[in-house]
Amino acid sequence: MMYKISSLTPAGDDVRLELSKRLCGMYGLSISSEEDQAEPPTVRAVIRGQGELIPLLKAGGCDKDNRSRTCAHEASQAGHVEILRYLEETCGQELLREKDDEGRTCAHDASYGGHLEVLEYLAETCGEELLRVKTKRRRTCAHGASHGGHVGVLRYLGETCGKELLRDKDKAGKTCAHTASHEGHLETLRYLAETCGKQLLLQKALDGKTCNDEARLNNHSDV
Repeated sequence: MMYKISSLTPAGDDVRLELSKRLCGMYGLSISSEEDQAEPPTVRAVIRGQGELIPLLKAGGCDKDNRSRTCAHEASQAGHVEILRYLEETCGQELLREKDDEGRTCAHDASYGGHLEVLEYLAETCGEELLRVKTKRRRTCAHGASHGGHVGVLRYLGETCGKELLRDKDKAGKTCAHTASHEGHLETLRYLAETCGKQLLLQKALDGKTCNDEARLNNHSDV
């Protein structure tokens, strides 16, 4: 397999780069600076149970893929809280706060995947402010939970961060209710209406679409 060298690798740092290459080679991980679809060697190290390599790989600049996603992003997306705990102990909290090229954090990935235990761990370890971070498109963790229809995660976010997070609009003017309607998640819409009021379901996005429009255009007749 081929992996891309992170752009964070200092220019001319041949010693660190060579160290990282050798480590990768020892464990079957080959590095390429030209690979388009790349996965960080740290992810593979975690999967293989070779966590002791992570600090050295990270020091060599091989901790991010070509979208600036880290092994912590991948662990959060998959719901592996024990791996996240190990990464924090090994590399520190800053790894858990990293954003990818779209501005997504580990908390966003956990929300999209419906991984409540991961979110609780991230809030406990990095602070509740991590749950309030917005992407470059101004999408929140609540948008992510609504996209997947994860009512339990949405309830946790509302109780932890307040109802305002559930009312937030993204760059297109869409709320969590728009997202839930687009995906056809009726129970999510019911929760949002009960928690934030039915007026949330009547709001229009910048393109003029309502929740009803989103549901109708995506063939969700039951919504």
